[in-house]
Amino acid sequence: FADLYADTGDARYLRLARLIPSEVRWRDRGVVLRQTTAFPDGDTVTLTFTNDRPETFTLRVRHPHWAHRGIRIAINGQAQTVDSEPSSYVELRRAWSSDDRVTIVLPMTLRTESMPDNLKRIGIFYGPTLLAADLGPVDDNPEAVQPGFVPVLLTDDRSVTDWVKPVSGRASTFRTDGVGRPREVELVSFFRLHDRRYTVYLDLFTQADWTRREAEIRAEQEREQRLAARTLDVLRIGEMQPERDHQLQGEKTSAGEAFGRKWRHAVDGGWFSFEMKVEPGRPAELLCTYWGSDAGPRIFDVLVNGQRIATQRLENNAPGRFFDVAYTIPEKLTRDRERVTVRFQAHPGATAGGLFDVRMLRPDLDKETNL
Repeated sequence: FADLYADTGDARYLRLARLIPSEVRWRDRGVVLRQTTAFPDGDTVTLTFTNDRPETFTLRVRHPHWAHRGIRIAINGQAQTVDSEPSSYVELRRAWSSDDRVTIVLPMTLRTESMPDNLKRIGIFYGPTLLAADLGPVDDNPEAVQPGFVPVLLTDDRSVTDWVKPVSGRASTFRTDGVGRPREVELVSFFRLHDRRYTVYLDLFTQADWTRREAEIRAEQEREQRLAARTLDVLRIGEMQPERDHQLQGEKTSAGEAFGRKWRHAVDGGWFSFEMKVEPGRPAELLCTYWGSDAGPRIFDVLVNGQRIATQRLENNAPGRFFDVAYTIPEKLTRDRERVTVRFQAHPGATAGGLFDVRMLRPDLDKETNL
């Protein structure tokens, strides 16, 4: 009751604080108030009174902050004068009788809100509802997510109503129009999305920004294609089944998620290890991805079959972005083997990782040719 309505006691108010189909029984007054609405798909709320005798009190109706075009109220079909501002209340005082009906219309409009630390990163709202960009069904294949998977918007600072249009026949569903790169995107109520990839943040780009980003996307796609051709094995770090399949073990190790990717580390001199496929008797490369802003006591050895092949320090190597390090595995460590054990061993008092991605590669033949 308190979350939806409030009886302010001696002031003789009934406050309507939230818009949701509901019924409240005000026993002290013998009043039943029923609220019906299709909100947030519809903009109309109807309040119906049932009481044995007329009761005089003030009904306070919330004027929400997002209703910038004002609200409209009618009592028993008669329009009322409404003089209120967003984030305030409209007061309706009268002797309320059974079957009195109050109709409230809250016109919903599109708007954007920027992130506090980045004015070019926005969320899109329809009335009170946050819209999410539908990025398609969930797919367990990590290679399905390519650079440019999350579109950006080239809006030229135009109003959101110029480039977001409703989808006919689908409540609270919209689509970008002429501004999405590399593609347009459908926007739906965030609370309705499930089993789908999505984002609630979209970046605003200029044409020059997008031209540079397109070049980066093409370069990254080409890099991924080259890596795929060389890849012998991939471990999706931090995910239970892939780690089990690769015989993951460790001490003082844990996993988590940051920047949309999973990681694993070992702390205070701990370690973790896993097995990776190789080609017997041939050299290989272990490609590891780290977060470039990681720093502090992050010093660790990378071992293959118990032999150290590298010592890695993470000390703000590539601020604000991920970076890769390739470790060469000599053929003597793969002799007569189809799998090798890779171990990340933290130095005493230090941390190993976080490791965000790991794959085993054939040697780069282009580099060998150039040599």
